[in-house]
Amino acid sequence: MGGLVDLDVNCNRSVILSGSQPSEVLHSPLFPAAYPPSRRCHFSVQLLHATQQQLTHSNVSIELRFLEFDLESHERFLVRRLVPLAMPPPPPPARPPSLLDSPKRHTPEDTIKDA
Repeated sequence: MGGLVDLDVNCNRSVILSGSQPSEVLHSPLFPAAYPPSRRCHFSVQLLHATQQQLTHSNVSIELRFLEFDLESHERFLVRRLVPLAMPPPPPPARPPSLLDSPKRHTPEDTIKDA
């Protein structure tokens, strides 16, 4: 049995998803015809946000939806890995302002002067 053929231009694709392009349809080579024999394909999908501040731990997801999927008995489909990009840490929880945050500190003498 021969080895797998390395990547070629028809079978190696990178996709960048963003707010202006939130989805993409990927096809195997020669689709809808039969898939070429002994071919290894790699598809890379990345998310791009307009600003780094929009990228948080809770709002990042990729949904894979297969409209057609057919493997022969000796073939396999493998999601090799999901590689998270470096994301900023979540922001600290907001707290209400207090008198300690005021630029001017009030003293008892200020109260007497204001009276």
